[in-house]
Amino acid sequence: QNIDGETWGNDEYGLPAPTRKAGYEVVVPGYFQPRTNDFSAQIAEFKKQGCEIIGGITYPDDLKTFVTQCNQQGFKPKAVTVAAALLFPGGVEAMGPLGNGMSSEVWWTPAFPFKSSLTGQVSSDIASQWEADTKRQWTQPLGYSHALLEVALDILKRSSNPLDRAANRDALVATDLQTLVGHIKFDGSPHKNICKTPIFGGQWVKGEKWPYDLKIVDNTVNQLFAPQQAIQPIAW
Repeated sequence: QNIDGETWGNDEYGLPAPTRKAGYEVVVPGYFQPRTNDFSAQIAEFKKQGCEIIGGITYPDDLKTFVTQCNQQGFKPKAVTVAAALLFPGGVEAMGPLGNGMSSEVWWTPAFPFKSSLTGQVSSDIASQWEADTKRQWTQPLGYSHALLEVALDILKRSSNPLDRAANRDALVATDLQTLVGHIKFDGSPHKNICKTPIFGGQWVKGEKWPYDLKIVDNTVNQLFAPQQAIQPIAW
C-alpha cells in the first residue's frame, strides 16, 4: 500500500471507475504492503469471484511473487495487465516463462510513427541505434528522454532570452512541436500545464533478438496506427 496503489485503486478516479464504465465487474481484494511474500488471500478471493483479468500497479518483485503463486495455486487468469512492474524487459524476464503474455499500458515503442524534430529519425531508427550502441534492449523511457531534449532545445531556440526564467517559461507555454512521442502543445486541456500524448495497450511476447518483445495489441484510445498483433490470453 503506497500512494501509487491508493491512487490506482481509488473507487472514484482510479482503475475501478473506467473498468466498471466499460461493463466489467470489479473485485478489489484489499491493499497489500510492498514486498509481500504471500498473496494467498488475494488469490483465494479472485478464484472465489471467478476473476479472469488482473489489473493494477505494483513492483516487479511483487508481481513475480504474485504470478508465481497464482500458477502454484491453480489461478490462471486470461490477462494480467499491470503498470510499473511490466515497464522494463528485465522485470518480465525475471518471471521466466510466466512473463510470456503479460500486458501493460504503452506510451512509447519503436512502432510509434512520429519523427524526431532534431534528427528526422523515426522511433524504430532511434531504438535500433540505441541497441547497436549500448548492446541493450530499448525501453519506453528512451523515447521520452529524446522528446524531452527536443522540447528543451525548442524552448531555448524560441525564448526571447534563454538566460531568463520568465522568458523560458513563456516559450514553454507556447510549445507547439512534433516530437518522437507525438505532438506537444499545452492547449489547456485538461489543465494548463499538461499535454496528453498517445497511449496504447501492449503485450510482452517471446522475442526474436531479445527474450521478450513488447508489441502493441490495442489502439482503442488512439487510432494513430494499427495494432502490431492481436492480444492473446496467457497460456500459463
